[in-house]
Amino acid sequence: MGKPVADPRILAALDRDRRPVREALERCGIELKSLQVVDQRYALRYFAIVWGAVAAIAWTWQATSWAALFLLLPCIGIVQHAMLNLTHEASHYLLFADRRWNDRIANLFAALPICHTVASYRMTHVDHHRYLRSVNDPSGYVTGPGLSRADIRRTLLALLGGRLVWELAARSLLGRRFAAQAAGEADEMKAVDRTRLIMVAVYQLAVGGFAYATGFVNLWIAWLVVVMTITPTLEGIRSMVEHRFPDDLELLQHTRSHHSNIVISGLLSPFFQYHWEHHLFPTVPHHRLADVHEVALRAGVEGARPVEGGFIGAVARLA
Repeated sequence: MGKPVADPRILAALDRDRRPVREALERCGIELKSLQVVDQRYALRYFAIVWGAVAAIAWTWQATSWAALFLLLPCIGIVQHAMLNLTHEASHYLLFADRRWNDRIANLFAALPICHTVASYRMTHVDHHRYLRSVNDPSGYVTGPGLSRADIRRTLLALLGGRLVWELAARSLLGRRFAAQAAGEADEMKAVDRTRLIMVAVYQLAVGGFAYATGFVNLWIAWLVVVMTITPTLEGIRSMVEHRFPDDLELLQHTRSHHSNIVISGLLSPFFQYHWEHHLFPTVPHHRLADVHEVALRAGVEGARPVEGGFIGAVARLA
């Protein structure tokens, strides 16, 4: 099998949008290098928000009747999605300046709680940037060319039914390599995923023991169910909003951002609203992408405008 290649039209589209934004930053006296500085205070703030939400969910779980507990499951999904987005930041080494501690802290407080590791996420995410919107894009299961709305709906239902769990098992135990997961060679993927399974098993068993000792074992079980169902579905919906363009004539559009409604974007894509800007400058931390957005918007760069209808409107059009 030959090495996958990026779609030259998408590379051209990225370069087309990147150039005027660079020029606009220069006119404002902003050096791209200054935007790439990692400030760990923001990472600590993100983790404080996420784990504050976990504490609030745990308290509510204990204080609420059984009938109301089901209402907490979407809340757990939102918190886990936020952890996934922090894992994304860590995969770009954008949470902490020390790369080893970037991965260690992100694993402990973001990735392992949702049964990921930073290394496993990074392995596929590199190819998402490299092969954006091509057949080799790992997010192609909801963004690939030729997918109908019915295909998307079936995929989202499969995600809600735990599809990613079975894919991970086949990949790590059998070495099977799925078309939508182009990163690395099969043996390399299997080794990374087996390490992930071991780390997740040790972590979750420790958490399960703590939950049993403190009376939160039912919450722990619910947390794992949400990890396998609601959270992958939220990730699929977000990926679709950011990268799905059903008409091939729109191929020159590589990415969307969806930050017109801070409440909706904050709930459905926490710490991850400026995705168009992220693909132009993937080495810029999330908290500085807002600066890139403002400069590009003032310069009249078309892609900087939030998607029409916001996050919910995009879902209604695409799924």
